[in-house]
Amino acid sequence: MAKLKELIFHILILPAEGIDLIYIEMTEMIGTYMRVCLASGIILAMPYLIYQLLMFVSPALKPKEKICLLDTSLDNTYVHRGCGIRLLYSGAAGNQILAHLW
Repeated sequence: MAKLKELIFHILILPAEGIDLIYIEMTEMIGTYMRVCLASGIILAMPYLIYQLLMFVSPALKPKEKICLLDTSLDNTYVHRGCGIRLLYSGAAGNQILAHLW
């Protein structure tokens, strides 16, 4: 888990390259780590949370509504994944992230 935390912070600090983080208050560092870990956890858990939501709602839907919901959810998944990959591979920050990962 420490490696994941370091990777996430490295990715977030890339745009501010050459700037050292300064913690003014005593608890600011731990608060920053907690906020970043909470946001990362929500983002990483989002596919599972959406799946659980769909499984909760699906018994109340008619077959035609289920098909429509499945189509739109798959379309949204591909659109968002495509936009994320495009943003990752574009720009200097994307190149630095890819260089760090490989």
